Amino acid sequence: MENQELKTAENGIELAPSNRGPNGIEAHKEGQKSDGADTCNSQASNQSKKSKHSYDKLALSRSLLKDLTLIGRGEFGDVMVAKVSESHLFLGEKVAKRSSDGSTKEEDQPATKEVAVLVKILTQTKDENCLTEFKREIDMFSKLTHEHITKLFGLCREQEPHYLIMEHTEWGDLKKFLVATQSGSPPPLTTSQGVVIAYQLSRAMDHLSNHRMVHKDLAARNCLLTSSLVVKVGLPRMTKEPYSQEYCKHANQVIPLRWLPYEAVYEDEYSTKSDVYAFAVVIWEIFSQGELPHSKINDNSFLAKLKEKKLEWKVHGSTPESLQKIQVCWFYPLKVST
Repeated sequence: MENQELKTAENGIELAPSNRGPNGIEAHKEGQKSDGADTCNSQASNQSKKSKHSYDKLALSRSLLKDLTLIGRGEFGDVMVAKVSESHLFLGEKVAKRSSDGSTKEEDQPATKEVAVLVKILTQTKDENCLTEFKREIDMFSKLTHEHITKLFGLCREQEPHYLIMEHTEWGDLKKFLVATQSGSPPPLTTSQGVVIAYQLSRAMDHLSNHRMVHKDLAARNCLLTSSLVVKVGLPRMTKEPYSQEYCKHANQVIPLRWLPYEAVYEDEYSTKSDVYAFAVVIWEIFSQGELPHSKINDNSFLAKLKEKKLEWKVHGSTPESLQKIQVCWFYPLKVST
């Protein structure tokens, strides 16, 4: 398949041919001139209005990224964390408010402290599915603004590989935190704390659903947690490291098998209902301290039981009764509503 990349189009980002050869790890350091950037420059004279497209507004120079550290790998490529000066990020409406001469008011200037960001690196440019999913994530997070959904800060595409820059938190993903509580440090969540986190996630997913969007991979590993126990729905999707055991290759796709209902796995039908099903599994994760769902059976057995509709879910004993009602969707997934 011909190598492809992302470029700006009238209706967003589209897939376009690229002459780039494989870069590997070294490309993260050196990079190459992006054909996508050339395309934008060549069209600037006759498409000045289009150049103001929201994707252009997301442009962020990779030179601003400091202390890049590898934390995992996904289908796109490497996933890293880095630091960026807060003054370079769009962190709120106040930053956007400018006076008539174009200058920013002094009280609206953002702080100069450095903040942590998640960096998703697109190296698998020959894989059309990866490119499509990469575009879907940009589209989704660029249109969503909610206190419990991670912010999209920018897109680095002045050279290859392209970087997607997302909000990160000091405690990292929820899965890692929950597993750590099994050893007592940090201490396990109280019941009320678990309920609050579930409530925060429900608000985020309701916001996403109201915008007619589907997450498709809601799980503790794809939610971020702050030190004040504020949770944010994200999509690091580290399918290869460190969460390869939570994904399964099925029908030429890598899917979060144990978080999906029958219709998503066998009919490729993703909807708000499948997100609700996944949300019920996340509740199970929260109150089981991050255990892998159905850890005693392998993926093949799980697939077989799901196909035969004989998969038996059991509500975790510490789950409050109020949340157990949500988990009824495990048994009647096609009849679940939001």
